[in-house]
Amino acid sequence: MNAPLNKVRSILDDIEHRYEWVPYLIISKSLSDYNHINNPRIEYSHFHAPWPASDRDFVYEIQLISTSDKQLVYKMKSVVSELMPINKQIIRAELLETIYTLTALDNATTKVEIIFHADPKGWIPDWIVNIIQSVLPYKILINLNARLKQ
Repeated sequence: MNAPLNKVRSILDDIEHRYEWVPYLIISKSLSDYNHINNPRIEYSHFHAPWPASDRDFVYEIQLISTSDKQLVYKMKSVVSELMPINKQIIRAELLETIYTLTALDNATTKVEIIFHADPKGWIPDWIVNIIQSVLPYKILINLNARLKQ
């Protein structure tokens, strides 16, 4: 990405506006107090699913790990929490492992890597799940890059 690491981080940390660049995301919000010191924190995300599938939501813990001043790693994994009860109209999916790795290549360029592994639950066939898991990170990167240019 043609942006400094801190600018990429600010977009990833902007929970209320994630829906503007994450595909199919309707809402994302922090369920625990959010500041850069409160680490890890619990978040909620609700995704639209095209007909005939049902919407999916996730409750997950997100932790920011700083491996150095030139690299940040966000790790996300589903958790069970009373902070967001299950809505029977939405299928509670599971983030098995999602990792965003931001690496500053120089003062104006950041390498962004995404590992995305989720179980959408429900009746969706494995072959469709595999397509989603291979295409979604690519779309996220394209949209994140466009967001950085705004």
